[in-house]
Amino acid sequence: MIEVKIINGRKYEFELTENLIVAREIAALDLKGYRIGHQTDGYETIFYFICKTHFTTEKKEIGRLYYNVDTSKFSLIKYINPEYHIHHKSNSLGVNGVIFSKLRMGDYIFFKIGKNKTYKIRVEKATRVGHYLMNTDKDGIYSELQFFIPLTELTEIPTKKKTTKRKRA
Repeated sequence: MIEVKIINGRKYEFELTENLIVAREIAALDLKGYRIGHQTDGYETIFYFICKTHFTTEKKEIGRLYYNVDTSKFSLIKYINPEYHIHHKSNSLGVNGVIFSKLRMGDYIFFKIGKNKTYKIRVEKATRVGHYLMNTDKDGIYSELQFFIPLTELTEIPTKKKTTKRKRA
């Protein structure tokens, strides 16, 4: 997609990447009590959860979206702190529902849990086994729709162990 901007009276044409188009669509949504901000460099977009009602400038990262030009596929990466971000009742991991709804069949979701484990799942499988839940903060100010995927359905990606060579004395 081409975007035309006029800067200081001159006409410039810019080619927009898929990431930027999706990020703009998500940022334009009117959500109850919060908004989703983004920072993009073209092929990587970092999404942030920003509360509209609290007097704070803190923004929480809720996912990174990468676009592969060769395959025309997205990869969503979610960093998980195992102490706080696992839904224990259903033993599942959550992704923001708005971001999840923009993913297409054939795309992947990656979960990096702690420092050692990485899991993946294809979007079409996630839609079959996952479910939506509405999360509300303790004050009832905002509600965030999340899509939860059971841990048992994720495929673990083996990590390479670093081997260190022993120095000879």
